[in-house]
Amino acid sequence: MKRLDFVWLAAFAAIGMLSSACGGETTPPPEETKAEEAQPAADAPAATEAPKFIAAIRGEALLGYTTPDTNVIDQKEVITTIRVQNLATTGAIAGLRIDEFWWDPDDNPVGGATARIRQPLGPGEVIDVELRTAYVGRDQMSRNSYNFSHANGTINPVVLDEIEDPVTEEEDGTEDSAESE
Repeated sequence: MKRLDFVWLAAFAAIGMLSSACGGETTPPPEETKAEEAQPAADAPAATEAPKFIAAIRGEALLGYTTPDTNVIDQKEVITTIRVQNLATTGAIAGLRIDEFWWDPDDNPVGGATARIRQPLGPGEVIDVELRTAYVGRDQMSRNSYNFSHANGTINPVVLDEIEDPVTEEEDGTEDSAESE
C-alpha cells in the first residue's frame, strides 16, 4: 500500500514540475487592429462567404439523366458517360450511386461498373458520370441496365432529351476580374 501512495505522490510531483516549467514565459498580447482595417473591401469577391448548407433529401429523390453514351475503347474497355441533374428544388442528393450491369444473350451477368459521387448533388446541379467496364466481346455483351440509388433512399430516374452543360467557376464569371479594371 505504501508503494501505491509513493507512486501517486511521484506522479503529482512530476505533473507539478512540468506545469510550472511550461508556463514560465508570458508573451504580450497582439495589438488590436482598428475596425476600419478589419473590414473587407466593398468590391471584394463573394468567395469569402461561408458556403450555404442544403439539407439532404430523405426518401425518394427525382433525378434526370440523358441517354447514356457507350463507347468501346481499343477492344479492352467499355466507357459509358451519363449526364445527370438533380431535379429537386429544395434538397441535395447525398451519396449518389450509379450501377451499370451488362448481360449476355442468355441473360447471364457479364460484368458491370459502379460510380459514386461523394459530394452532395445540389438542387438543379448537373454533373457528368463515367462508368468503365472491362470489354469481354461483342457477342458476350448484348445489353446493359442501370440502377440509381442514394444514401438516404431511392431514386426516381427520369430520362431527359437534353441537359445543359455544367457551369464551372471559370465560366460563370465569379473569378477575380483584375483585367476589367
